[in-house]
Amino acid sequence: MPKSPVPEITSLSDHNLDSRGTPWLIELIGPQFSGKTTIADLLALTLEENGSSVIRVETDNYINTMFPIYSKLKVSGKFREARQLIKGRWSLLHDVISKIIHEGLARGYIVVHDHVNTRQLRRGAYKEIADGAGAKYLGVYVHAPLGVLKERWRSSNIPEVKLKRLEKKHAKFLRLREELDFDAIIDTSSTPPDAAVLKIVSRIMPDSTLIVKPEPTKLPAVQNVTAGARPRSVAGDLQAVKQGGGYFLVHMHERYQADEVGFKILSLCDGKNTIERIAELAGTDPETVRKDIEFLRKAGMVEFSGPEISGPA
Repeated sequence: MPKSPVPEITSLSDHNLDSRGTPWLIELIGPQFSGKTTIADLLALTLEENGSSVIRVETDNYINTMFPIYSKLKVSGKFREARQLIKGRWSLLHDVISKIIHEGLARGYIVVHDHVNTRQLRRGAYKEIADGAGAKYLGVYVHAPLGVLKERWRSSNIPEVKLKRLEKKHAKFLRLREELDFDAIIDTSSTPPDAAVLKIVSRIMPDSTLIVKPEPTKLPAVQNVTAGARPRSVAGDLQAVKQGGGYFLVHMHERYQADEVGFKILSLCDGKNTIERIAELAGTDPETVRKDIEFLRKAGMVEFSGPEISGPA
């Protein structure tokens, strides 16, 4: 599963993107696993690589950084306690994010912000910040059919008990889409991340034409994964978007590309299947599984139970 850390971005226009004009707040909103974080990350990189000054604001990242106990509660399966914690501290979180967004816009930055807070969107809270800073605003609704969201959810090994919350959130966003007029709507079941980025860029900078393409990648040095090792996915925050014959993945703000086999290998890392069993279920050979598993381990997406990794091959 080769890594694509930073896409190669080529401008075909005579005019590079320039942040010296009016700053923009680009707000992406949608349910979990809709792919908004993937798009937001790639959009921020695309703009920055083409000459704009960009601030990337992701609400989930601030939650985990500001309140470390929140992550511990979630990892421990104490989801209700985690929700209660954030509910009691949301006002502080919103104030911090709002100040960062306002300051960035006031200094001429493009701010790319993604979140799932429907209440703040209905209130127009962030649009007000953009207006107050003299910036332009683009509201982007990112979605996918419920069946696709469930498939991505299950592929990330998140407990089935939380699927009901996904269904409720999806229904809430459908109502929101009917109530509000979004500047752009992106369905990630049919629109790959690079095309989504180009669609957004065309709205804020219609005179600039970009091509976004991955760099050639190399597999990392591989160690031997011993027979009987049982890898387990620990990538609970993984964002996976179907793209052509493979998947575009974002984990801990790093970008990866996986083919169908590589993604299946990741989904089979449940702590019970051995390397040999994963190879059988994925329809590939154990050596391919070992290479992908070692890469996933280095990327922080899997850990092992059973025999560990031996020395260099």
